[in-house]
Amino acid sequence: MKQYHYLIVEGQHDIAFVARLLKALNIRQVTKKSVLDQFWDVLIPKNFPVQDDLLKRVPVPAFFENDTHSIAVHSARGITRLTETLGETLSLISQERFASHGFLLDADQEQSPDERFEALITELKANNFTVPAGLRLGEVSGSKPAFG
Repeated sequence: MKQYHYLIVEGQHDIAFVARLLKALNIRQVTKKSVLDQFWDVLIPKNFPVQDDLLKRVPVPAFFENDTHSIAVHSARGITRLTETLGETLSLISQERFASHGFLLDADQEQSPDERFEALITELKANNFTVPAGLRLGEVSGSKPAFG
C-alpha cells in the first residue's frame, strides 16, 4: 500500500527545488491527471477560472510518486498562507490518512531559521493544529502522521 505525504512550501520556486531533490531519489513527477493516484483528486480544483480571475494561477499541488510513496508538494503562495493551506487540505483529507506532512521554508534574511520555525509553531498552535511536543527545527516527529 502506498504511503501519502504532504509538503507545504512557500512558492513555486520551492516546488522546483523539491522536484530536483525527489528526482535524485528516483521519485518521478506526475504530470497527467489520468495517472495520478485518486487519493489526491480532492486537491485538484474543478472550476476555472479560479475566483473568476483568468490570470490567477490554479492552486494545484505538484505530485510525485514511486512504487511506495505518493507526495503532494503544495505552494502556499507566500509565507502568510502556510497554516491556511494546511487547514484547507486537512478539511478535504483526514490527517490520519497521511504518513507524513510538513513544511519547507525558505532562508529568510529578516529572521533566523529558529525565529521562523518558532513563529510557524506558534501560528499552528494558535489555529488549533496539533504540534508534536518537543519538535525542533529540522526534525521530523515520530508521531503518526510524522510531522516536521
